[in-house]
Amino acid sequence: MRVGGAAPPDGRVDYGVRIHWGLSGEPTETNRFRVVGTPKTGRDLPNSLFMRRRKERFDFDGESGSRVYFCLKYENPSGWEGPFGPILSAIIS
Repeated sequence: MRVGGAAPPDGRVDYGVRIHWGLSGEPTETNRFRVVGTPKTGRDLPNSLFMRRRKERFDFDGESGSRVYFCLKYENPSGWEGPFGPILSAIIS
């Protein structure tokens, strides 16, 4: 899934992005924390990853047919966090 968007609205937040994500379905040994129901914000997603790169690849081996949810927010080195973006979802093929 490719997510596009505009540049950050304020240079102070141009440091990194925290990607919140979660898989739907029953817990497994490799993914013990799952999303129950449809998440409303990034706070409802059990996993997160901070990154400064422009791309990130997620590999969900053995999860074909499961739904994955993503939500992003900007963060800067001072600990300031922007608001959560929209919830994005996809079916893993």
